[in-house]
Amino acid sequence: SPRALVIRDGETIRIAGREVVVGDLVILQEGDRVPADAMVLNSVNLLADESLLTGESVPVRKREWKNGDAGIVPGGDELPVVYSGSMIVQGTGVIKVTATAMKTEIGKIGKALESVVEEPTKLKSEMGTLVKRLAIIGITLCILVIIIYTITRGDLLKGFLAGITLAMAMLPEEFPVVLTIFLALGAWRMSKKNVLTRKPAAVETLGSATVLCTDKTGTLTQNKMTVTRLYNGEDFHEVVSGDNFPEPYHEIVEYGILSSQVNPFDPMEKAITNIGDHFLKNTEHLHSDWAMEKEYPLSKELMAMSRVFSPTGSAERVIAAKGAPEAIFDLCHLNKEIVLKFEKAVAEMASSGLRVLGVARAKLTPGKLPSIQHDFDFEFLGLIGLSDPIRE
Repeated sequence: SPRALVIRDGETIRIAGREVVVGDLVILQEGDRVPADAMVLNSVNLLADESLLTGESVPVRKREWKNGDAGIVPGGDELPVVYSGSMIVQGTGVIKVTATAMKTEIGKIGKALESVVEEPTKLKSEMGTLVKRLAIIGITLCILVIIIYTITRGDLLKGFLAGITLAMAMLPEEFPVVLTIFLALGAWRMSKKNVLTRKPAAVETLGSATVLCTDKTGTLTQNKMTVTRLYNGEDFHEVVSGDNFPEPYHEIVEYGILSSQVNPFDPMEKAITNIGDHFLKNTEHLHSDWAMEKEYPLSKELMAMSRVFSPTGSAERVIAAKGAPEAIFDLCHLNKEIVLKFEKAVAEMASSGLRVLGVARAKLTPGKLPSIQHDFDFEFLGLIGLSDPIRE
């Protein structure tokens, strides 16, 4: 089972997830699997992937538990609870276990599934009804033949045999064979479209469907983000593997990487890091030797995060920020005309099905760090457009 980092008797120890009990304090970090349902006592930019529980692939943000919180239902942002089986994709937190095993939300679903009874398909039900009607008709005619034959010929035994013969002739013995052949033909035709049918009932279900609804992320797409387009405030650049990477776009990727985790788990941060490794390797734009001093996490009020670095050999601090474009515009204190210009660029990228992030930077001379991100003098660098490739 997954391992859990718990605090017991003032000591931090790592145990198997199945050994976690109610009341345990668990430390969550990026990449951890949540071992049980729990309330969030402390969090820093905590994001969880709850697709196993809710089916929604987009990570949800967690907040800290407040007095009066009750009746929390899984699903949605800004909830003060995490659920067993979910994955931490960003940030850190400390939680207090409230439910384990079958008492967790995922456990309740498993228990409910045990009581589910498989219903017969429509074809099977209709076929059963037809067979019953034919059987009733066959038995009725069999009895009539026996009675009429006995009365007219005076031989009960031969009448009984004649009635049985008629009933057997009416029984639809070929139905199972016909159904099996036709369902097999349907499965064969579906295999030509690269669809493997495990159960014959699926052929009937798909054959009677008029509208097919499916979610996009992870089903039609790979759920692997890729940087495909950049905007530097003036021009767009389509990112193509193996193509030249123009200098005016280097700083967008540079500061996008600085504002991401060192070993990211989030798909968008992974995509930004990958493009940096591909195009900026062995350049002055990658700073693995810089020390991070402070991180300003995303919040409900400001959907942007900033990280403060101390460059090697310099007393000046560098701040990298990324987040929702409107939040970055706000941090940069742009005037309305420029914001309208950049919003058109965001709309153009979004109309192509891209997720858009804004990137900004700031510099600070030695001194006390401000308490909020708005106190930095940010400069807008550009936009990053990310796509989720279609499955092949």
